[in-house]
Amino acid sequence: QSVSPGAVDTDFAEGLDMPNWKALRDEFVNNNPGLESKDITDAVIYTLSTPPQVQIHEITIRPIGEKF
Repeated sequence: QSVSPGAVDTDFAEGLDMPNWKALRDEFVNNNPGLESKDITDAVIYTLSTPPQVQIHEITIRPIGEKF
């Protein structure tokens, strides 16, 4: 099973050893649409709540207007 999200606005990479990370992140967020963590959580909860006879093998979630 696989969940493949597009760009998600999280603090995941803030621990990277990159002095200009915040500026790069802000520029990316301002120029690209993003999903919220809740969007992914909702998709996973939906997947887990389907009846036993339903198999979801993959979910691809992208924000509207994603450029990459």
